[in-house]
Amino acid sequence: MPSKIRALSSAELQVIAGELGVLVSSYFKNFYELGDGAFLLTFSKERKEVAVYVNLANTINLTEFRERVTAPTEFALAARKKLDGSRVETVEQHGSDRIIVIWFAGREKRRLIIEMFGGGNLLIVNSEGKIEQVYSGRDFKERSVKKGAQYAYPQQHGKPATEAVSDRMKEVGEGRFKTLSALMDSLYAEERSVAESPEKARELAELAASVDKLRKQVIEMSEKGEEYKKVANAIYAHLHEINETLEGVRKSKARSAEELQARGGIKVKKLDAKKKSITIELE
Repeated sequence: MPSKIRALSSAELQVIAGELGVLVSSYFKNFYELGDGAFLLTFSKERKEVAVYVNLANTINLTEFRERVTAPTEFALAARKKLDGSRVETVEQHGSDRIIVIWFAGREKRRLIIEMFGGGNLLIVNSEGKIEQVYSGRDFKERSVKKGAQYAYPQQHGKPATEAVSDRMKEVGEGRFKTLSALMDSLYAEERSVAESPEKARELAELAASVDKLRKQVIEMSEKGEEYKKVANAIYAHLHEINETLEGVRKSKARSAEELQARGGIKVKKLDAKKKSITIELE
């Protein structure tokens, strides 16, 4: 399905290439084919994961999102095999073309070439310049981009691009986004079938941990006798409402019991944002 978002221009791609420099010295970790010419590449650097989203002919950018990926395709498995154990040496834009090249060093030097023009293409080329893997094999008048063929960059036409990037770079320059990658990530997140961002995933994990801790406390109180059974039963009876209240704290970022109470639900007597504690009253 074609994207409704304007594709990166050559000048914007030059900015992206600089931002992808963070990949240098990182190690290839994984390769996912997402469908419709989209891919997710992950790298490991200083014990942290760095991810790159590729949507052929449209964008390539660092991403904070992770797709809900199904079983790997044959192309993804082949790419993983070729790049396994490789380290990124450099990332560059080829001339003024809409082409990004990631150079790898490992058992053999390889290039991951991402062509962002026409329908887009993604290729893995070995140290001898032979195409080992290609997403979309085809023949052109001036070159062949099929598996086993010698790779040749397309002929450059004219002078380096000077397309205006003011519409997007203005947002970056004004501080709305720290990088062009962050802006593109935000734009494409709505079109992608993504899982939660790492930050939101951590928040949900904390919420789940809070609920789990609450359940354990209920069990402990139940074991202490009749006196605590009433409390335990009350908590169980309102467990769904308590869960919604905890989630409401996270979503609304309320800083007082009054702010949270205004949302309705169970009665909130006290909210301590610093200590991350909440006191509620059950009927």
